[in-house]
Amino acid sequence: MGKIFRIFNLCIAVVISTVAFGQYTNRAVLSGNSGGSPDKGIRLGKTNIATDSVGRFSHTINLHAPSFFNFSLGGKKIEIFLSPGDSLSADFKSKAIIFNGGGAPINNFLQEHKGLAKRNSRFLDTYNKQVFGLEFSDFKQKMDSLKTTEISSFDEFIEKHPKTSSTFIDRLKIDIDYRYRRYYLLYPLNYHRHHGYKEIANVTLDYHDRIMQGCSDKPELLSSANYIQCMNKYLDILSVGKYKLQNLQPALGKRINARYDAIINLQADQKIQDYFIGEHFNNHIWIYRVEALDYSYSKYEKDCKDTTIKKRIQNLYQIGIDRRKAAHEITLYRKIGAIELKAHIFYPENFDKSNKYPAHLFFHGGSWAFGMPEWSYDACKKAASEGRVSIAFDYRLRHLHSTGIRAPVSDVLTAIAWVRENATNFGIDPSKILAEGFSSGGHLALTAAMIKNPKEFGVDSEFSSKPNLLILGSTPYDVTFRDVYDIEYDPKQISPLDLVDDQLPPMLIFHGEEDTLVSFKEFQKFIEKMKTTDNEFVYRSFQNANHFYSGGSKEDPQIREGMKKKFLAEQGYGNK
Repeated sequence: MGKIFRIFNLCIAVVISTVAFGQYTNRAVLSGNSGGSPDKGIRLGKTNIATDSVGRFSHTINLHAPSFFNFSLGGKKIEIFLSPGDSLSADFKSKAIIFNGGGAPINNFLQEHKGLAKRNSRFLDTYNKQVFGLEFSDFKQKMDSLKTTEISSFDEFIEKHPKTSSTFIDRLKIDIDYRYRRYYLLYPLNYHRHHGYKEIANVTLDYHDRIMQGCSDKPELLSSANYIQCMNKYLDILSVGKYKLQNLQPALGKRINARYDAIINLQADQKIQDYFIGEHFNNHIWIYRVEALDYSYSKYEKDCKDTTIKKRIQNLYQIGIDRRKAAHEITLYRKIGAIELKAHIFYPENFDKSNKYPAHLFFHGGSWAFGMPEWSYDACKKAASEGRVSIAFDYRLRHLHSTGIRAPVSDVLTAIAWVRENATNFGIDPSKILAEGFSSGGHLALTAAMIKNPKEFGVDSEFSSKPNLLILGSTPYDVTFRDVYDIEYDPKQISPLDLVDDQLPPMLIFHGEEDTLVSFKEFQKFIEKMKTTDNEFVYRSFQNANHFYSGGSKEDPQIREGMKKKFLAEQGYGNK
């Protein structure tokens, strides 16, 4: 009996040990030091990781298969790879993240590999014209050379670590493959741009389709951000029809609807199709007014099979509707055929329309192609809090209405005249109309101040379309090379560099010195031309700042805000 009991206990011990061992090997431990700060905001995927008083942390993950994870500390985001049984330590104390422990070799290599990919990407950004302006055979040779640096580094690591997870190997191969497929997709677009929008790359009409052949039938590819980015660019290209071998940014076309149709017409696995239907709404709800999604919203219920994605689409569409509740009033200011353009109005606190308030008009950016008044809602609220009736405007967009730049110029001229015509209804002083615009919106506001005869632009109003004051940010001053598709007019008519005279309103102007969308040289040319006039203007450029002012110093936002406040007070538009 004792012997049987001992055998029974031994069996139980083996079972317990096996279970415990199984639980242990299905775990991965991530620990490390955040660099001394207990509040750096460490996250693994969507999970927050706590630190102690000196910034140390330890986190256990139940893991049944090797997996990639997004790992972030403050603003620094990286991708890491964990396998069951790993005990990985991450040290953030130096500039580079250093890994130790189990899984360290593969994660240190992953960071090195991503660093090499970034260097290659920066090279292509820096020498974009020299590379993408090449004839195709020379471009291909340069791409093969860059790709080889990444593949050779990867092969060398695998040779040294032959037991590397197949999950890791497969994902990195996919990442490299689709990063370079995307560069190939971009080639005709950039070639056209670098050759003055006049020459087309010597490639066949089915060039893009051949690059992406066999890319729509493997749902596992969705695990790669590079694959998703590449497919999104392919869908952008499909959406422009006959312009697909040309630079996409100026291309005309109702692209948002065409893009949805491109997703549906893909010979794709249903999971891939469902994913990009969801992304269609997820991406566009933030850059277009909600009406722009009406066409796809009427179709997604039939086209999408994933109930979770369907629910997310419904929620996103409702967000587009609900966010407009922030405006005090939304009213029609212009109708062109079936196109309705609206003004989104915010009134000051204790508004009394018998008073005469300055008007602060906002025109959003988006390359005259996308964007929405909602982008200006926070600025509108702030302006209203300072005693100005603030209004954000719709205008016609290239991607929605197949229009060139002249059409939104006409809309903005109409909007300013409409404000003056209805000044009494909105409690506005018609002699105090401030127009503020960012990027393409800045161009529209500035051009409105320069046009002598609005009637030539289809504006049928006896009221002035000229603003009394301007605030401009990251503004394009030369559109002669930007409005080049199917136009029947001289773009100099709407190009500020060609319209400067001595009769412009006072203006405050900002620009980033590292702006790659609107070059700093373009800004400098405008400033030099303004200096030859008697116009009143104040300007400031920001070192290391890009088009959206990122990359500059931490003090830059306060400097801009201080200059705005001073400018408005001096012009009589400050706090009431």
